[in-house]
Amino acid sequence: MINAVKPKYGIQEEGKVVVRITVNRQGDVINATHAQGSTTLNKDLIARAISAAKKTKFTPKKDAAIQQIGKITYIFLLQ
Repeated sequence: MINAVKPKYGIQEEGKVVVRITVNRQGDVINATHAQGSTTLNKDLIARAISAAKKTKFTPKKDAAIQQIGKITYIFLLQ
């Protein structure tokens, strides 16, 4: 991963949000959705995690599959 983006966090909620991502050969996240395995249904945390996942950049690889699917897990803790 080249650039892992941390979600903006400023609310008093905590939980784990799992985001399913699709990455292209250029290392761009082209799709991100809320995935099974999350411990919260808080819409703000989910939206922040998805937004951060979409901004994450992976190492480009010309001989990789056209699209690769994976997950990113974000842990939100009370501040």
